[in-house]
Amino acid sequence: LLALSVWLQDQAAAVHGGLSPSVVAALLTLMHRGEATATELAAILALSQPATTRLLEGLEKNGWVVRRGRLGRNIPFALTGGGRKLGARLEAERLAQASRALSGLLNHERRALDRLLVKMLGAGSRSRRQACRLCRFCDHGICRDGACPVGSSVTEEGAHVDRA
Repeated sequence: LLALSVWLQDQAAAVHGGLSPSVVAALLTLMHRGEATATELAAILALSQPATTRLLEGLEKNGWVVRRGRLGRNIPFALTGGGRKLGARLEAERLAQASRALSGLLNHERRALDRLLVKMLGAGSRSRRQACRLCRFCDHGICRDGACPVGSSVTEEGAHVDRA
């Protein structure tokens, strides 16, 4: 399992085109959320506030994010057109990579793996904050209507639903 994790991380790094995992996660998170403050992104990305601010400044400098006014003391950030285009490309490449990783499995093996992964991911999620962190690279289109094994395994901050 750990070797598979390393292999998948190596494959993901190859499709990221030299972008750090934190940059990719920030772009994908903003693509699916619409906008977020540095504080919200820091929690999702598991970065410090200063590191997240630097990351957002870099994204802004590259023309991928823009500041959206002010929410009290917080400033929400959103993707620009170029940021959305890059996020969509990264997501498509990640999904293609996942498809290639699964290509050696038969249909019944894929279904069995899907059931096991849903169970493992659901058991590994203990809070909404952790669920957001676990899903930072996800294709959120797959998880419409509460079907997300991570998000649906928690009912509220700190509460875990046993799906056994």
